[in-house]
Amino acid sequence: MTTALELLYEYRHLMGKCRSGAGLDMDEIQAVDAIEAIFADDAEKSDTAQPSGLTAVVRGRKLCDDVRLESILLDRLVIAGCPWVEASAAVEVIIEDKELLLSYRFRGTVAWTRDDGKGRLAVGIELLGVPVLVRRGPKTARPLAAPASSARRRIRVARAAA
Repeated sequence: MTTALELLYEYRHLMGKCRSGAGLDMDEIQAVDAIEAIFADDAEKSDTAQPSGLTAVVRGRKLCDDVRLESILLDRLVIAGCPWVEASAAVEVIIEDKELLLSYRFRGTVAWTRDDGKGRLAVGIELLGVPVLVRRGPKTARPLAAPASSARRRIRVARAAA
């Protein structure tokens, strides 16, 4: 099952490719249309796509805090629990998927802020550019130690003789 976060990443990635001048093939155009239709249906039903308890890190010039992802739209993210952020500040939102070992990274600017009454802010972030997806694999075993110099010399001699 595809999540709203995966769809957002795919959409932003394809739109970035389109804006770069590389263009889209027919399959990619159909994928963009399908993603827009899914988000349009969600908007009619609940006004926003609600992620299920995802946390994120928002980083900016004077900011590096854990926040809660409230909603995902094609052009913006809404986060909650941010202590303070300047209006129109450039930020990066990092969302980790620990189960799949993925890290989604979105750049954007703060479009609006709203105080929740507890000293924290709900923040709307307008997304910019192409997102980055970092895939983290399982930790690899330590590489074997380099062969001793005499063994390296024997290998070179054997290759030269061949």
